[in-house]
Amino acid sequence: MILDLPHTKEAQAFFAHAETLGLAVNDAQFQQICQFYTLLLEKNEVMNLTRITDWEGFLTRHILESLLYSLFIPQDAKVLDVGSGGGFPLIPLAIFRSDLKLFSIEVVKKKAVFLDETLHALGITGVKILSERAEDLGHKPHLRGAFDVVTSRAVANLPVLVEYCLPFVKREGLMLALKGPKWEEEMLKAENAIERLGGEFVDVFIPEGVEALEQTCYMVQLMKVANTPRLYPRQAGTPAKQPL
Repeated sequence: MILDLPHTKEAQAFFAHAETLGLAVNDAQFQQICQFYTLLLEKNEVMNLTRITDWEGFLTRHILESLLYSLFIPQDAKVLDVGSGGGFPLIPLAIFRSDLKLFSIEVVKKKAVFLDETLHALGITGVKILSERAEDLGHKPHLRGAFDVVTSRAVANLPVLVEYCLPFVKREGLMLALKGPKWEEEMLKAENAIERLGGEFVDVFIPEGVEALEQTCYMVQLMKVANTPRLYPRQAGTPAKQPL
């Protein structure tokens, strides 16, 4: 059963925040958000998918934060989400951006199954879920350097995350990582890794005007300016244990 949520004050605030960000939300999309919330709560009772279970937190911390990625993804892009977990930003992007060719890496099999089942329940087709390590998939010829945009949220610190993500990005493509207030500290630690892997810092976006996000969300944008050396990503588990 889908919860009766569209007319709550939290929903009204969500529509207002989305408008501030320049994001158009139609009724059909919002109904899918409500359905996704219901499915997430049900599965969260038996599986650790999220600590944020209240309606306001879901809309703000999960949906709005996920939709920030959409602001930087070009039309008809081929996009890979690394470490999709409970579905963020993957499923909001699938709901709001039917033009995208979406792929997901989620190594935890139960979570990968949840993503697949949820997309099916929402009537969304064409999203490819890959349940293998990013370090292994990053060496697959059909995936390496194949994506216009690679996204990731709440997976790892930047020095580790860039080794997971940049090998998948094509030349002049983007890596997008949503970070917290300590993003600059992470960037300093990641400078060596970014350079080695062929990346370059472009900008950071702060969602000004959306009070619920502007003090906590920083969208770090990296561009792929050179091919990633064949050595990277290193063997599974090594990036986390020995960051560049």
